[in-house]
Amino acid sequence: MANEKIYTIKISEALNDKCGCPLCTVLERLEADELERITGAAMMEPDVRELTNETGFCKRHLDRLLEMPSRLSVALTLRTHLEQSATKLYAGCVPLMKKTPDPKKQIGVLQKSKDSCYLCSRINEFMSATLSTFLYMYKTDAEFEVKLKEQPYICKKHTRQLFELGQKSLAKDAYKAFCDCVNEINLAYTESLLYDLDWFCKKFDYRYRNEDWKNSKDACERAVKFLNE
Repeated sequence: MANEKIYTIKISEALNDKCGCPLCTVLERLEADELERITGAAMMEPDVRELTNETGFCKRHLDRLLEMPSRLSVALTLRTHLEQSATKLYAGCVPLMKKTPDPKKQIGVLQKSKDSCYLCSRINEFMSATLSTFLYMYKTDAEFEVKLKEQPYICKKHTRQLFELGQKSLAKDAYKAFCDCVNEINLAYTESLLYDLDWFCKKFDYRYRNEDWKNSKDACERAVKFLNE
């Protein structure tokens, strides 16, 4: 119950902000919170360190770790993960390479670590529950659809995820109404974005040189954000 309330609060806050895809807003805030957590007090929690040592981080989250202000926490986290990673990769070969590592075993270790990330696992678990809560709020809260229609857009990734999950969790009529609502939002945004992109391109034509940029200066950035999977 407590967890469901957390998801509901985060979704409601994102809907009230109306600053893009509300689920992307939840995701961005979650990622920031998790980065702060593991470089803060949670860094010294044995169960958290055991997981970060074992699972490691993807490239994106390694880069994000470097942006965190607590460099000592980052260094300690990376040191123990690197030590455990080396133990797996060079098992029985350290110190001083007493014997040659087996490349076949190393390939397996490297393949396993390639898609492994502590933060991605945490975030994916949270976002899965968030998507379910999003649809539950649509189904049970009469005001939710009003707030949903006020959103600028739902990005491609989260539209796909909501449509897939909605097939399983919403009744047929409710599912159609939900998809129609999201499509209406996204089509309106697409039309406005196409107009802004068109105007942005026209501004490079000498005939429009002295015209106002209108709302087109960041059209490319907004298009990328909308299209990004």
